[in-house]
Amino acid sequence: MPRVCVYATDLELRTWIVDELSLMTWLGALQLEIASSLDAIGSDRDLVIIGVDSALRARTWRAPTIAIGAADPALADRVLPPSSTSRQLKQAIRELIMDRSAA
Repeated sequence: MPRVCVYATDLELRTWIVDELSLMTWLGALQLEIASSLDAIGSDRDLVIIGVDSALRARTWRAPTIAIGAADPALADRVLPPSSTSRQLKQAIRELIMDRSAA
């Protein structure tokens, strides 16, 4: 069961991410955690999805990461634009999960 952590201070973005994850039945059952802060992101996650805001300055976790918003590419494995589509998010998740399972 993939362990996915979501962190976004923007309620609308956080809700969109969680809704999209719930529609991705190909992921199967997943353990979803909503982090209350960047410090609360666990190091044992299979995937981290963050909404980028000014608080993101460094990446302190090892899990594959998708950043949504203007971000330094060094902070995430995939950076998506603020106006990302469902398709873009799904593709990034697929790539990161398949990359990790193939390794």
